[in-house]
Amino acid sequence: LVPPTSSSKVILQHSSLTLIEGTLDGKNAKALAQVVNHATYVVCLLGKDVLPPKPHYPPHYLLEFCKTLYPIMKESSSTKLFLYQANSLARNQHGKAPVVSRILKETSNLLGVAPPLVQDND
Repeated sequence: LVPPTSSSKVILQHSSLTLIEGTLDGKNAKALAQVVNHATYVVCLLGKDVLPPKPHYPPHYLLEFCKTLYPIMKESSSTKLFLYQANSLARNQHGKAPVVSRILKETSNLLGVAPPLVQDND
């Protein structure tokens, strides 16, 4: 599921990859169901490109997304695993890194190691 404005930015191509345009709001349950249908693994890697910018960011946006997604996954007989890695270390729409990300980066710098996860989210 990619936002309508981002589908042309996806450079990864694979015969098993299907892009479906849509948004994360509850009004888009049909697109979410289309994405989850027949999927064994549901992987959520949300980034700032799909989240509404402030001040338009609704309260509990990601929670409401999960509340919409969970029943769809539960209905699907094929879904076995849900991985959720959404914005826990990614910078927000204003470019500021979360506290956990900054602590992890500073600690890894002090130890002289830079895990790929920290580099990817920098």
